[in-house]
Amino acid sequence: MNQDQIQKRKKEVLSELVNIDGQIDFQKLSEMFHVDSNFLQTGSKLGEIIVDSGLITKHQLENALKEQEKNSSKRIGQVLLELGYIDDTFLSINIALQSGLPFVKLENAIIEEEVVRLFGQELCEKLEAIPLKVEQKHLYIAVVDPTTINIKELSFMLSKNISLVVTTRRGLMLSLEKWYGTKSDLDIFVKDKSEVFLEADQLSEENIDVLVAKGKEAPIIELVNQIIVGAVERLASDIHIVPGKEFVRIVFRVNGILQDVTTLNINVLNFLIARIKILSGMNIVERRLPQDGRIHGKVKGNDIDIRVSTMPSVFGETAVMRMRYPDKQLPVIEELGFSDNDLLMIRQFCARTKGMMLITGPTGSGKSTSLASILLHIRDKPQKVHILTVEDPVEMEIQGITQIPINARIGLTFPRVLRNILRHDPDIIMIGEIRDDETAKIAIQAALTGHLVFSTLHTNDAIGTLERLVDMNVESYLVGSAINLILSQRLVKKLCKSCREMYFPDENEATLCKSLGIQLRDGSMLYRPEGCLDCHNTGYEGRVMIYELLRFDMNLKANASKKEFEPALFREVLKQKGVRTILQHGRELMMKGEIPLVEIMGHWEH
Repeated sequence: MNQDQIQKRKKEVLSELVNIDGQIDFQKLSEMFHVDSNFLQTGSKLGEIIVDSGLITKHQLENALKEQEKNSSKRIGQVLLELGYIDDTFLSINIALQSGLPFVKLENAIIEEEVVRLFGQELCEKLEAIPLKVEQKHLYIAVVDPTTINIKELSFMLSKNISLVVTTRRGLMLSLEKWYGTKSDLDIFVKDKSEVFLEADQLSEENIDVLVAKGKEAPIIELVNQIIVGAVERLASDIHIVPGKEFVRIVFRVNGILQDVTTLNINVLNFLIARIKILSGMNIVERRLPQDGRIHGKVKGNDIDIRVSTMPSVFGETAVMRMRYPDKQLPVIEELGFSDNDLLMIRQFCARTKGMMLITGPTGSGKSTSLASILLHIRDKPQKVHILTVEDPVEMEIQGITQIPINARIGLTFPRVLRNILRHDPDIIMIGEIRDDETAKIAIQAALTGHLVFSTLHTNDAIGTLERLVDMNVESYLVGSAINLILSQRLVKKLCKSCREMYFPDENEATLCKSLGIQLRDGSMLYRPEGCLDCHNTGYEGRVMIYELLRFDMNLKANASKKEFEPALFREVLKQKGVRTILQHGRELMMKGEIPLVEIMGHWEH
């Protein structure tokens, strides 16, 4: 490792000094700093210690001491932090050493909910502190600066003996966000929610008129509005309303990760669901059966489209609200993450007048976004074409394209539309999903008779797509003749660049890497998520596509057209051609530090 890597590694070692309870291991710390552990715990000059450790130079310490002379009220640790010589953790250790208190890393500490609730959010923010645990009548409080706490006053108010421990400001902010949310989240509206609770106890299960009336009153309207606003601010893809025995959990899915936002009293559930049903045009009386609805509106001037689904459960109706942002600009195909060669391959296909491209992957793998971006590319070409889509439902409204929504209740199904669509003189046909034999056969025929066809399938990879079509009773020779491209894709979580952590993989991870075909050299380091304010303590920032793109040349068409399709033989042909698989793409991104090892483990069998 070079000098920069050595310095980075020394700073990373600090996280390894924290034991399972989140407390610093002073024995390990003393070994790292080459000083007596008793000296560390009873008070010392941290500036000299970290010079000895090699984390800062004597010259940097001298600069910090000169700066401290300009403001004698500042600790040397605070000055070193402001100059960028040390990080937040070292500053807090300095405060702990100077005050003779233990140091706790809150990111590792286990905090019980009933203990946290001893303080309100305002008091936690004012004191820059959070309760940690209670043992008999002894309360432990984590604090950024011990001088801000009046122990006698708190002890009298809470009827408990108080002990302080020191933590980092970053750790405290993450804990406060976890337990109380931020001011852009829902907990800022707790006063409005309490008004609802007071009236909710009066609800009679049979009194539907009351339910409807409450669903239209100001407090519940404000609550639902702020749930939606909170989701929009975080760009959540889904809102989950999950009832329990005593509480209702509000959960957002952001970048594929479920995040608890807040909890409500269970008495508010019926009013909450009633308001959502009113907005989405559902039957407010029906609680025994699942229902679907839709909400259109604006949040801060931006259009939103929400698909709502309700379902009965043991503790009451649950709801999931799928968020769609029409004003959010679709990525162009150059922004989807394709390599230059693969991008050229897609553009060449889009210039054809007939053929078929299939996009495959599980639900939530970004198939609709990829399809929409490709259609936008075709729409914006100088040579105008007539594009028709058949979708269930229409996921994204695109100007300049005729989009036909399926409505099975009146018999408007995929086969019914496709049997008539050719009479509308389309150049390009996009079928939202191939679900049955008849749709598959019509799509194949359209591709063979002078139309460019795009569609999706729920399969794992290119070979699985061919097998699925054959299982749908499509003749293999038609499959081989019609298909030109198969894109199989996944969305994986991308590491947050602000906090991703470099580390040495352990023996188990090294063995796993070997099974994935990754040969780690001695000293090789990987990245893993850590969590910070920028990423809401998830460790991730958005998602990135990993994919395999298969172009059917004459050789592959011949193999796919065989009467008895042989997946193993076809896979060997792809290997000989050097086609990059989803796994191989994931390995490349992992070695670049863009995604962690855990994100590609689910794809290793491919």
